[in-house]
Amino acid sequence: MKKLLMIGVATALVLTGCTKGPESGKRYENSVLEGVNSRYNEKFVVVDRLEQLEGDQYQPLVVAPERDANLQFFAANSWGTPSGAPFPSRSVWDQYADGIFYTYAPDLYEKHLGFKPDYSYFVEDLRYGAEDGYSKANEYTIRGVNVENLKQISEGLHEVIAGLIPHFPPNYQYSNEQFFIPIQFDIPGDSDPMYYYTVSIGSTKSPESFDIYNSLKTSYESHVMEQKKKEVGNSGGAN
Repeated sequence: MKKLLMIGVATALVLTGCTKGPESGKRYENSVLEGVNSRYNEKFVVVDRLEQLEGDQYQPLVVAPERDANLQFFAANSWGTPSGAPFPSRSVWDQYADGIFYTYAPDLYEKHLGFKPDYSYFVEDLRYGAEDGYSKANEYTIRGVNVENLKQISEGLHEVIAGLIPHFPPNYQYSNEQFFIPIQFDIPGDSDPMYYYTVSIGSTKSPESFDIYNSLKTSYESHVMEQKKKEVGNSGGAN
């Protein structure tokens, strides 16, 4: 059974009611739009309606801000009991942050990082699929990052984020909605050399290259240290 995939980030949840409400149709679509309108303080429109599959609580929608018809992302109602709450409630979840990244990152990657991801946000693997959303976004992974190219990668990332910021919601000033940029370190023997650089869509400017460099360097060195510990442990065990 396929389920709608939540990629990369915890999706935005907006409490909209204490009854389950309609699962599809005009009233349902209006409730989803009201949720995302309120969340980001801008107007959205429904541009597509996905098939409601077995097990779906509500029909998944594709929505876009009125200001940018190209920036399309998934949104739907959700029904459940929030942590610590005594009763279930209806919320709206959305993937606005992911929509921004997967829509506009490819050209920016090509310009500033030297490669262009093949995957689109709306290909089958990203729309539906596996439990691990990160693996489905692997075309966007910046690979082969090591101590020799950290500076160059940091400068490229700065430009990529700067190019994404004009597409961020103009009236949203919070830091809790984010997308992750996947980075793979080049560390021989490391079975999990991944790092996810976090970007908030409430940002108004790109972090400085030096700050990005420090984040990458700290994570890289941590991975190197952990790998050395494993190698020492394996060596000791062999003796």
